[in-house]
Amino acid sequence: MRPRRAWIVAALVMGAGLWTGCETSVDAVSGSDAAFSLFGFFNPLADTQAVRVFPVEGRLVTSGPDALDAVVTSTELETGSQRVWRDSVVQFLDGSFGHVYWSPFRADFGRTYRLEAARSDGAISVAEVQTPPEVTPEARAPEIDFQDVTLPVRVSPEAPRLLRVEVVYYTGKALNDTLAVDRLETVISYDDRVLRESDGWRIPVDLSGDRDVIREAYFARNLFVTAPALLELTFRVMIVNREWSPPGGVFDPEVLAAPGLFSNVERGLGFVGAGYPLALDILPGDDVIKKAGFTVLNR
Repeated sequence: MRPRRAWIVAALVMGAGLWTGCETSVDAVSGSDAAFSLFGFFNPLADTQAVRVFPVEGRLVTSGPDALDAVVTSTELETGSQRVWRDSVVQFLDGSFGHVYWSPFRADFGRTYRLEAARSDGAISVAEVQTPPEVTPEARAPEIDFQDVTLPVRVSPEAPRLLRVEVVYYTGKALNDTLAVDRLETVISYDDRVLRESDGWRIPVDLSGDRDVIREAYFARNLFVTAPALLELTFRVMIVNREWSPPGGVFDPEVLAAPGLFSNVERGLGFVGAGYPLALDILPGDDVIKKAGFTVLNR
């Protein structure tokens, strides 16, 4: 899936996961000037930006396929460039509909965007979002302490926040020096192991510890694999703006569904963030792979 499509789908899922199929009473906003609830984000790596829009009419309404009384615009504050976003109606698997406004442009790194959703009676909801700067992760030299092997990954200190930090292992059961069967993809979260240091963000990828997790994954499939063959290794992370900080640091739909609990929308509800995904393929030398307890195939 190309980055543009992946992030549009993610925006839809974000809104769908929180509100699909419900009309939630929001006493907290009754009588207020909240006009819309907005969910989405600006992605500098995508060529199309998207935001899901809900009307607030004493309750959050998952509207039908009819046109929404909303005009959505964005303005890049540094240049004054303004765009009018288009409405599109999306039907989800449960049959409910959602309005996703989109605009075909690539957001710039390190810029501030003002997103406005205006109703015909003059009511307006506004969110200002600053996109993070462009950064690149890099793998550092492996650290070996007897049988404990760590592969540090560093992300520049200019990155405001890291989200969905994970390592993906592609492994198999070695039959000989060149062939592996029972291939397995194992995704291990590192969200709780990110360290902020003087020279940036440091993620100590625990190769030997992750090998044990992978072995357990094989055992759960009734496959006895003591030293899985390491075929590929990918580090993945989302670089996001500082405001992307939910209560408790966890994006829990039950928590985020509470109106106003996590919002950066003025005269409205919801959250509009900014960020982009990065992936780094890293495969250390054969001696390091073996030290961590994996099997090396001849490549």
